[in-house]
Amino acid sequence: MTTKHIPVLIDSIMNILIQEISPLKGKTVFDGTFGAGGYSKRFLEKGMSVTACDRDPEVIKNNSIKDSKLKLFEGSYADIIKQTKKKMIL
Repeated sequence: MTTKHIPVLIDSIMNILIQEISPLKGKTVFDGTFGAGGYSKRFLEKGMSVTACDRDPEVIKNNSIKDSKLKLFEGSYADIIKQTKKKMIL
């Protein structure tokens, strides 16, 4: 049996992003807990680039999102932020 993760706050987050930083297209957002990729997928659908990470190597291995605007790293978000020089929305 597999369970499906539902990103329950995604609509609220998207509304805040739209209000605060529109247009979203072309902006880069950081997803520090990639998991099943629900948040990242929605960001990508809005034309954003995503830098994401997850500590679980299985998550990285099983990622099904194939998009050149997604940069996915294995590790802690604290480590990734230190390594990434790109300006991102956190």
